[in-house]
Amino acid sequence: MQVKLFAAIDTTQLLHFDLNSGFPSNNVYSLIQDRNGYLWFATDNGLVKYNGYSFDIFNRSKGLPSNDVYQLYEDKRGRIWVYTLSYEFGYILNDKYHKISLTGLDKTLHVRDMADNGAFLFFCFWEHSHYSMAIVQNDIITTLPLYYPIERERVKKGTRISFCMISPNCKMWIIGYDNGLYMVDLLHPGRGYKKVCTINEFNAKYRNDNSVSHADKNEDILYFNFKGSNVFVINTKNCSYKYVPFNISDGENIYAVLDDVWAGNDKCEHTVITNTSLYLFDKNFKLLAKEKLSDLVKTSAQISYIFQDGMKSLWYPTNGDGVWCRYKQHNIFHLIDSSSLLKGARFIGTSNTHTYWWNKKRSVLYDLLPGKAIKQISFPPNVGLRWVAPCTDSVAYLTLVNGIFKYSWRDEQIKSITNNVHNTFIHNYNVQKTLVINSDTLEKIFFGNHYKFLIYDSSSFFSLSAAGYSYFKKYKADSLVCKILAEERYNDIFVDSVYKYVIAYNQQKISIFDPASGKLITFDNAQLARSGINNIVNVEIDRYRDIYIESDGQLILFNPLLNTGKIISCPFSLLDAVFHIAGNQLIIAGKFGIASAPINGQLSIGDFKVAPNINLDHYNRILDFVISCDSEMLLNTDKGFYKIGLGELRQYDEVVSTASPMFLQAILKTPFEHKLKDNDTIIIDQKLEKISLDAINYYGSGTPVYKYYIQGVTKDVLQSDGDIYVSGLIPGRYYAVNCSISDDLWNSRNAVFYLYRTPRWWQTVKGQVILSIAGLILLAALVFTIIFITRMVVARGNEKKRALTELELKAIYSQINPHFIFNTLNAAQFFINKKRFDDAYTHVSKFSQLLRAYLKSSQDRYITLEDEIQMLKNYIELQQIRFEEKFDYKLDVENKIPVNSIKIPSLLLQPLVENAINHGLFHKESGGMLILKFLQGANNTELLCIIEDNGVGRARSAEIKRQDSTRKESYGTRLTQQLIDIYREYEKMDIYLEYTDKTAPETGTIVTLTIKNVKYVA
Repeated sequence: MQVKLFAAIDTTQLLHFDLNSGFPSNNVYSLIQDRNGYLWFATDNGLVKYNGYSFDIFNRSKGLPSNDVYQLYEDKRGRIWVYTLSYEFGYILNDKYHKISLTGLDKTLHVRDMADNGAFLFFCFWEHSHYSMAIVQNDIITTLPLYYPIERERVKKGTRISFCMISPNCKMWIIGYDNGLYMVDLLHPGRGYKKVCTINEFNAKYRNDNSVSHADKNEDILYFNFKGSNVFVINTKNCSYKYVPFNISDGENIYAVLDDVWAGNDKCEHTVITNTSLYLFDKNFKLLAKEKLSDLVKTSAQISYIFQDGMKSLWYPTNGDGVWCRYKQHNIFHLIDSSSLLKGARFIGTSNTHTYWWNKKRSVLYDLLPGKAIKQISFPPNVGLRWVAPCTDSVAYLTLVNGIFKYSWRDEQIKSITNNVHNTFIHNYNVQKTLVINSDTLEKIFFGNHYKFLIYDSSSFFSLSAAGYSYFKKYKADSLVCKILAEERYNDIFVDSVYKYVIAYNQQKISIFDPASGKLITFDNAQLARSGINNIVNVEIDRYRDIYIESDGQLILFNPLLNTGKIISCPFSLLDAVFHIAGNQLIIAGKFGIASAPINGQLSIGDFKVAPNINLDHYNRILDFVISCDSEMLLNTDKGFYKIGLGELRQYDEVVSTASPMFLQAILKTPFEHKLKDNDTIIIDQKLEKISLDAINYYGSGTPVYKYYIQGVTKDVLQSDGDIYVSGLIPGRYYAVNCSISDDLWNSRNAVFYLYRTPRWWQTVKGQVILSIAGLILLAALVFTIIFITRMVVARGNEKKRALTELELKAIYSQINPHFIFNTLNAAQFFINKKRFDDAYTHVSKFSQLLRAYLKSSQDRYITLEDEIQMLKNYIELQQIRFEEKFDYKLDVENKIPVNSIKIPSLLLQPLVENAINHGLFHKESGGMLILKFLQGANNTELLCIIEDNGVGRARSAEIKRQDSTRKESYGTRLTQQLIDIYREYEKMDIYLEYTDKTAPETGTIVTLTIKNVKYVA
């Protein structure tokens, strides 16, 4: 049998965990990788959870029923089911063990195959000499014994089945002692058992305590005896079967048969581990490859399992020597065979195909030729070679401690650059002055202490020295023109390959010089600081005129034309790293490995791909990083010289993409375990004071550090060991969290997720609406109550005022009525005394009619203007009879006054008319005139009542009253004023009374009564 062998394994790429490295046991049975990326190891002394940085160990102290864990299974809900040799069964979720009770279990539980569909979990177990099946739903378990389905008449006797298996698609396979194979779809149990075939060749030797069987994802059934020599394979689709022997070498026996572990071969679907070898088979159980276990790991312990993780690294648990890991091989680091010869040499120059390396201790210059042949050139001791600048294939310029020299590769002759130069003209770029120096003193005062030399073209070159940065150009055959561009020290100088600008830099400045125009542009510290550049370590330029600057551990992309820059997000540490631009690629080399990113355009960089230096296996430190013109990278490291092809780095599919979700993954640990993705929303309870983060990185180095920023909460970026405190977040709001993780070598990309703190019901929008409505209802009820009580109080006050008003008015009316009656009866008495009995009768008759109207009006506070005018007419006519037509009267009412609807206070005008007659017109011999006018005031709520007479006037009336002591006092004016005061106070009706005496030769009085806020009939 021809077998394809694996390539030999470089054991320097192996990682080893055992008791000495913190692992709980050297006996490791198996492992899985969960959906978040954690690796779980089953050992005989607990369960180990690994994130690339540290171990988390689960054992009896954390709730496990036993420390002896022999198998693991992750269901579609993310629960890690733990197979232990105990009386219990359960799973781990969010780092907490949950027990599932099996009623009546009195022996050690032997769990077999397990499968689930997310809602239901199925597994078989061995109990009381027969198989049983368990169904788990929401932590509630149901069990039922399994009997051979055909021999129905023997069911009561408990006929045992031979084997029970559950394939990953939730189908249960049963083989009875008559070799019949049956299948039941556990997701559709109503369909019952289906007979698949009869396996007549099934060997009875498999029915023993050492036999192992399982059904794979292809529904193939595999049988083998532990430490047996062959595997029995049943194809259930066509009912075919075959034996696969493993007795190739004496003493070889089977240890494990595994599915879906990949084992470094995409076609591999079955892996068989024996005590000596590892076999890979395809889905038809055709042998693909074989590897000796001794070539996989340098251990004498038995490999018990093999597993390939998400980063394509292979893990080898063993019985007795812990677990070994062979990281994914990134075969782009090619060690140069003769690299030991270059040990101790440093890079000092390059040409089209050559790179030059100087060993100061040996005073030897090494010329690394195409094909990586090495040529050695010896120099005298202490020559102090600092830089080699090839000019042609036969000539190079050497920068030595004592000057710049021209060197011939052919005859190995060295000459000073000042030979045959008789005059040197030195210009200071910023000073308009020329200094001429002859060749005798030129070497001493100018060409000493140079450390970098750059040939620009055949007639011009640049140099860096302690004295400054200079530009030289040959003139004619014997003259040299030197232009001092800067009188300060610069770190490095190079030519832009696209635009042919010369760029020099030091820690604080970047200078760009155009030899064609002679123009020099310098970006000083203040200008660069505005783009975040403070301490320059390295500078490169690309074809888009973007300048790449390493500063303070960051790589900054700066465009001088736009005077703008941005930070390049590097998924690795730039500490001790070196970068170069090669065509359209940005190449960075550091302790982490080699990284490459495409340059997509102006200020635009693509994602990095990394060939990692795993566990610092290739090197600990980079001494020099050079990109030669033949598209090869050269790494001078503490462990030798490596070459890497540029095309190989970008095209190699197996390099690590830092955009991969498996690369330095952030995991939420508290309040629940979850792989964080961009724009995830994490809902947290109000009782939670903090959330906890974790990191998974199997290339990790050191301890992860977490940096985060909560928008609207934290002012600056905070750093923690994984805890983010959330007690200050307002419930019911969404908070964006920017988070990144870094360790000694790696940086994660910045992830953004959202936190939402669950509000109490009264803190929700709905709750606040309910509270607002309830508050408004309570406020309205309170206002209503206050208004109701206020109205009651006001009503009671108004009632008291009204009663008081009524009493006061009645008191006044009780005075007005006797006064009116008294005056009217005086008139009747007057007629009787004069023997005018007919007039007295007519007078008393009219008086009685008027008296009834007055009595009626005195019961009401208001009377219509129409009724008031009628009573005044009756009263005036009675008075005319009394005074024997001594006066006449006139009544005018303005047309726009609604006399039938406007209301005025009762008995308000009668006393005024009475005064006009008794005190004004009474003393006039004849021709008396009484005029009553009713006019509208400024608006329809104002009424003017004018009472005018042409009597003797108030002054003459007062004089007559003083002379006639028999005249009684008049109450009319006083009573009218009392009425006015009452209506002003209680009825809010403004009434004004004004007396106007006529001027000579006219006599008499004008009384104006103004009523504001008059009332109308409702």
